[in-house]
Amino acid sequence: MSVSIRVYEKGERIAEDIHEGTEPQPLFDLIDGSYSHLKLKDTACEEAKGLSVEKNQKYLCVDNGETSGASAITEYVVEFDAELHRQLTSLIK
Repeated sequence: MSVSIRVYEKGERIAEDIHEGTEPQPLFDLIDGSYSHLKLKDTACEEAKGLSVEKNQKYLCVDNGETSGASAITEYVVEFDAELHRQLTSLIK
């Protein structure tokens, strides 16, 4: 399993961290707990790039790379928050 954290702004991926062998649940728990107000419901990571242009805003995408199991959480898209980004990257290092 791997976890990736990507930041999109103005249609460009401006940052990406990919870590193999990292458990994604602590990252999802952090977002669900303290940053749930920033989550975009029913939005896939592949949509974050276009949204960053359309809404003129930065977005953060957290993806565990899983493609099987439709009921499993595999990705979150949230409005960018510098402190959240710092906390997420510190959890995967």
